[in-house]
Amino acid sequence: MTLRALTRENAFTEEDLRALGFERLFLACSSDPDMRSYGFYRHLGWTSTGEQDEAGDEILQLRVDTRVR
Repeated sequence: MTLRALTRENAFTEEDLRALGFERLFLACSSDPDMRSYGFYRHLGWTSTGEQDEAGDEILQLRVDTRVR
């Protein structure tokens, strides 16, 4: 199963993603610290995977808390 896009009209909560079986989410973002996205996603808890995509953007991941609440 893949998640195509998270938009304001089609947003998912962490609980939704957990229920769908997701454990990690991935996105590509600039690796340039001067770009706003660099700090934005890291501030939200995204971490580097150490990989880059074909455009040279850094791949970030966000772990979904899978513990039952």
